[in-house]
Amino acid sequence: MEHSNTIIGLPVLISARYRIVLDQGLCRKRGIPENGPVLTKIEKESIFIYPDVSEIPETERKYVTIGRFNLPALWAKQNRARIGRYAFLTVTESGLQVRMLPSTPRQCLQNRVYGVPIRIYAGNFIYIPKAFWFHYGIQPDGGNVVREEADELLLFRKFRSELFPDILSRQIHMGKIHVRAKWMRKSNLAVGDALWLYGTSEGPVASARPAYENLGDPLT
Repeated sequence: MEHSNTIIGLPVLISARYRIVLDQGLCRKRGIPENGPVLTKIEKESIFIYPDVSEIPETERKYVTIGRFNLPALWAKQNRARIGRYAFLTVTESGLQVRMLPSTPRQCLQNRVYGVPIRIYAGNFIYIPKAFWFHYGIQPDGGNVVREEADELLLFRKFRSELFPDILSRQIHMGKIHVRAKWMRKSNLAVGDALWLYGTSEGPVASARPAYENLGDPLT
């Protein structure tokens, strides 16, 4: 469960002029303003967004307006971005990352990808954004998943009765899914603690550790 062929972040819709809305929960984690200048680094498959005060070489200044950020047109075309499709947004060690394609484990490790910040709520629930569930063909209200547990790690797979006839499934309610108190104790977690959410080739993962720390060492 600790290895995956692909890693994704929060799916965000691409609208006119290749515009995306930066999730404010992610922005607050790294000091990205809702309105104002930011520094960006444009790479072949990724756009990195940093606070304007960052001292990172080879960046250029762009602007965020009401949480909206325009993908550079050339980059969007080269990465086959289309209006109505989704880009993937994640928190990294120093800022945010935007991609059209999922990251490989190597890219995730190189770029220090953390994921999407979520929290454990009273009643031992976590909320996973609906766009995440939809990406895996799972209904965020009434859908069923199979929950797998490891230390500080949860994986949710889409429940398929023909594949898992004898496995207990869990139902999602308005994007929320229950986590067991036993798993929380074993992972030294409590209500109010933060987790990192990211997507794998098998389904959404919620982890007490950043995504890149769960990938082993794909560079060797």
